Amino acid sequence: AALSARYVLSDGHLAVSRYRFRGEGFDLTGRGHATNGSQRLEVNGSLDIDWLDRFIRTKGLLSGQAEISAVLDTGQDELLQADIRSPAVRVSILPITEISGSIGFDGRGLRGTLDRARLHGGVMSGDYRLAEIRNAFPHQISLRGNGIDVPAFLASIKVDTAGLNATGDVTLDASWNGRRLGSGSGHADVMLSPAAPGRPVKGPLTIDLSGDGLLRFDAQELAIGSSTVRWQGGLTLGTWEPAWDIAANPAELSEIVPLVNRWVGSTVLPENLTGNGKLQVNLSGPFTDLVVTARVEAAPLGLPPISIDRVVADALIGDSRVDLGSVRFQIGDGFGDIDGGLTWGEEAGDEQIDLEISGRRVPIATVA
Repeated sequence: AALSARYVLSDGHLAVSRYRFRGEGFDLTGRGHATNGSQRLEVNGSLDIDWLDRFIRTKGLLSGQAEISAVLDTGQDELLQADIRSPAVRVSILPITEISGSIGFDGRGLRGTLDRARLHGGVMSGDYRLAEIRNAFPHQISLRGNGIDVPAFLASIKVDTAGLNATGDVTLDASWNGRRLGSGSGHADVMLSPAAPGRPVKGPLTIDLSGDGLLRFDAQELAIGSSTVRWQGGLTLGTWEPAWDIAANPAELSEIVPLVNRWVGSTVLPENLTGNGKLQVNLSGPFTDLVVTARVEAAPLGLPPISIDRVVADALIGDSRVDLGSVRFQIGDGFGDIDGGLTWGEEAGDEQIDLEISGRRVPIATVA
């Protein structure tokens, strides 16, 4: 670091008309004065957020550049008060832009106020507290956001939305020590509003963190198109692997089937499948290699040119294969069963379909 200054020292009073203090991560200028009883220093300049990240030991959580205008005054309860502006800062994997806010330091810890910032099209504000710059480095944060682009946010944590679209209003409170975010605790309330293009989503969602590195999602009544969906389960921090339980009742299959195909990464269910009923889907594993179990009850169900009055089916989808555990169907006065599965990809070869179909009193005209 390097320091240059113009000053006058007289009768125990130091007056600094101008100084410049440069080092790794900062370039600051200002003026100040000091007496036996107090010191005041004005600070203006640029700050490397990566340097601040190392200073408060968040170890890569923060990066970017900021401009600061601050006053260091030993006669105040807060030794340091600073206004901060930045065109862009990255917090973990989240890009935050158009930032304005303030921070304060009382000799023990930091407090911060976010007056305004933008995140994925939405507007954020909130408060931050680092209780002490030593020992456990305990962080607390409270955020509020409006109009956040949900697909863009989820894409930043590598979660495939499968064509779902919404904007979100969020309130979030969280606390953690050091960089151990996954060992902290937090709660978020999210209100989703439908957006276009894609499949619109509407309804409330809560997300909780309980110290085990797992974000727990709970939505009891989401509207996805004309389907009503219950969504529960966890998402592991860092790996972003889901373990989700999704139930739709009523389920409009023409809306839900494309979502399942998108998550699996192949057309495992016919895209022209139509009908109304109940659908239960469990997703687990990385999004690049999901394992899906599904159960559907539909009446009626359409698979052109076939029209089925009622069907109950169970399936396991994974490793480029669909295994049908049990499929029972009704057409008119006839009944039938389907067993087997189908495989896709290069490993399937010439044996992509392996199905056994049996029926009794099934009207030939409905399947011909």
